[in-house]
Amino acid sequence: SPHMYTDIGWENMQNWIHDGGFDNLLFTPNGKVHRILTKNATKNLLHPFQPFIIGQKTFVVKMALKLNIPLVFYGEMPGEYGKKMSHKLNRFGTNEGNLSQKGFEMDPLMGKNFKDVYLGGKKVSEYLDEGLTLNDLESYKPADFNLVDEKKISFYFLGYYLRWVPQENYYFAVDKINFKSNEERTEGTYQKYASIDDKIDGFFYYTKYIKFGVGRAMKDSGQEIRNGHITKDEGLSLIEKFDGEYPTKYEDDFYKYVDIDKNSFIDLCDEFRPDHIWKKTGNKWDYKISPREFFKKKS
Repeated sequence: SPHMYTDIGWENMQNWIHDGGFDNLLFTPNGKVHRILTKNATKNLLHPFQPFIIGQKTFVVKMALKLNIPLVFYGEMPGEYGKKMSHKLNRFGTNEGNLSQKGFEMDPLMGKNFKDVYLGGKKVSEYLDEGLTLNDLESYKPADFNLVDEKKISFYFLGYYLRWVPQENYYFAVDKINFKSNEERTEGTYQKYASIDDKIDGFFYYTKYIKFGVGRAMKDSGQEIRNGHITKDEGLSLIEKFDGEYPTKYEDDFYKYVDIDKNSFIDLCDEFRPDHIWKKTGNKWDYKISPREFFKKKS
């Protein structure tokens, strides 16, 4: 489940179950432990979504094993958002996936002892020394790949078989399950329907912008340019207007959750800015090469 549901996120969850007519198994990890990991992931990696993403990748596999489900579909493949993966890749966790994209292995431990694994930029063994137990961290431990292999469970990307267009998916969800968008534009971009269920969403995209120079508006516009909904020039204008916008809506909730104050967080962000992307003029950070300049060179 999300770290902290937004009102619209919880409403859409209920609409999906009751208006759409679906069974649902919702897993919420130990809130105290999840908070500790999210705090460390923020301070050590500037990645407040890492514990949640680990859950996305491990929980489905564990449920498939438990319930003997042989065929599982994830949504879109990561290549939809610019990752360097072959568009022909249709399966999650195949050997091809392992070679072409780190982080999508079915066996991420690769023979390592779980105690030597890092969660939130900190070794599991260190958490154990501080009083947490292996049982506390079980939710973040990947399933036994040998069992997955024995049961011949397959994991595919739905986006390989269906044309994956977020805007069309949104209209489909509105029609079929009474999905609701935000009333206002989402901070950092121009749309108001994607990734709106968690109060930490905005800070996940903001920290991504800090570390990689790629914000929410760039992700959204890049996909809409490829889908023919907007032109490249329109996309660049949207990036210039909205990308990197600081998320104020849930900032108090976020800072309380990860136990940090705003000034310390801003200082932390500055520490994570790569020198090859950012330059500082006075008190203002700017791209060394703007998106418009960069994509002009690439065209």
